[in-house]
Amino acid sequence: MLIDFDLIIIISCFLVSLILTVKNDFIAKTFNIYDIPDQERKFHKTKTAVTGGIIIFTTISIFFFLQSIKYIAEKEFLLDNIRQYFSLLLGCIIFFIIGFVDDKKNLSPNLKLIFFILTIVFLIWLDSEMNIQIISLSILNNNFSIGFFSYLWTIICFLLFINALNMFDGINLQVAIYSLTSILYIIFFHEYLTNLLIIISFSLICFSFLNYFSKSFLGNSGSYLLGFLLGYIFIKIYNVENNIYADEIVLLMIIPGLDLIRLFFTRLLKKKHPFSPDRSHLHHFFLKKFNNTSTFLIISLIIWLPIVIAKITGLIFIILILQIIFYVLLMRKLSN
Repeated sequence: MLIDFDLIIIISCFLVSLILTVKNDFIAKTFNIYDIPDQERKFHKTKTAVTGGIIIFTTISIFFFLQSIKYIAEKEFLLDNIRQYFSLLLGCIIFFIIGFVDDKKNLSPNLKLIFFILTIVFLIWLDSEMNIQIISLSILNNNFSIGFFSYLWTIICFLLFINALNMFDGINLQVAIYSLTSILYIIFFHEYLTNLLIIISFSLICFSFLNYFSKSFLGNSGSYLLGFLLGYIFIKIYNVENNIYADEIVLLMIIPGLDLIRLFFTRLLKKKHPFSPDRSHLHHFFLKKFNNTSTFLIISLIIWLPIVIAKITGLIFIILILQIIFYVLLMRKLSN
């Protein structure tokens, strides 16, 4: 009887996610990792475990370990070669560690930026398929090369997505459900690294249960890890599978991205560090008028309704432009 390694891997990772969810308090106490309310930026009532990243990373680590055993047994690799495999694995490890240390020690924004850039450069060196060399838009018949600027553009794309997702993490469920729905979008429409995405979904669902009841926060370890993973997968689909447009990817991340860009320049104008924390994010404006649940639902609708319309109509670029205009008008309204 042949062993179905894929099924064993999926079931094992699912069980790991469940166990980690049950042991949430134990994990937080072991690492002494909590988010303490300060009544300035953090208004939750009690100290809360910052274990979301640990749950997701541990589940992913078990997946990679079992995939290695599968390779030994069946000589079937997760990616095309060992360099690509290690690029993905090392990326997950490094971005999780940076986030974990940041959760514990509150690293300076400049130091994190340096670590991010060095890591991305090294990963691109390991896996050249991560490098974005052409731009393909839904409204153009032909692609065009960006040549010498490809490395710089790839680094910028990763930095934008990782930091945008981190800044987007401000209310319960927001990043977890955004990441989960993005993963489901990839599974249904692009079918890339499906088994990995399924086990990430398990860990996100388990974490979301804790997060809904304010038992756990994602933390920088979780948002950096998810930002890298989603950025990596979108870029690989774009470069390797060639069945997704650049403007489709931008539309998927446009709301967190626009919020990042707005905050970046607003803080610079106020002579503050562009990555310094404040309460000027999109969800903070909605929280002045609505509760957490309503805010989460409104922002989810703002993100996903245009994506659904674009997918149905095929008018990706037009919907993207309309979404940008809508965001600008919305922020003018909310700021008044």
